[in-house]
Amino acid sequence: VKRVRYKAGIAEVAALMPTAETGAATTGYSVTPAWNSTTFERMQTALRGADAEAACTSRHLMAIVIGKEAAPWSVRVRLPKGTYTPPGVKPLNAAQEAAVAGCLTRRLSLVQGPPGTAKTCTIAAIAWHAVRQGCGQLLVVAPSNTATNRVAEVLQQVGLRVVRVLPRSR
Repeated sequence: VKRVRYKAGIAEVAALMPTAETGAATTGYSVTPAWNSTTFERMQTALRGADAEAACTSRHLMAIVIGKEAAPWSVRVRLPKGTYTPPGVKPLNAAQEAAVAGCLTRRLSLVQGPPGTAKTCTIAAIAWHAVRQGCGQLLVVAPSNTATNRVAEVLQQVGLRVVRVLPRSR
């Protein structure tokens, strides 16, 4: 039996596969999760730190992040009539427009999806509508420098002023 490792999202999965040398059939795979605690420990450390900084953390947002029940908190933004697509961006589909509407009416939102699903255009639409309605400054974050650079480019395309923050080492 040959041991092979696969990456599946956050968790690693180890699969035992019969090999040709043993003469065993290539059916009957078994999958055993291999626990890697690094991501979990980092998340726990971040949540403990945020909870300890009571003056810097909204109790309402903290409750949402850790999955506790929180009283509804509406954001006073008028939903646009007609299209949600800002100028200079390809037209949004129904799912993307629903994401824009949801983000404009909630205090905390997460936009995620596989590559090529126009997350950047959706984020630009959210930011554009929020700024047009006088919501003030926005903080937009992304998981990598490449993604952050792309978001900054599209935000500039739709006419927003962007300040891109980089570490001193870059």
